[in-house]
Amino acid sequence: SCSVLNESRNLKSIHLGDEDSIVDQLLIELKFALPSLDGTTDVTSLEIIQQAIFYIHELSLTLDDDVSVTSGQGIIQHRCQQV
Repeated sequence: SCSVLNESRNLKSIHLGDEDSIVDQLLIELKFALPSLDGTTDVTSLEIIQQAIFYIHELSLTLDDDVSVTSGQGIIQHRCQQV
């Protein structure tokens, strides 16, 4: 979205010595990237990180399910060919 691009541009203009500002900007960018947060809700840094971890976990489970389904279909096709 436009706000994420604006935040990214702001991040590039920060001096490298200002690490707190860099972390704050990265958290803002992460907040906008998470589907569970709308980007405008006031949340703490810890809540943003927790939501990111939860989202990554959910993506991992979804990918595992997709791999299992694909592998299972290959086994079924192989067994059908043997009969």
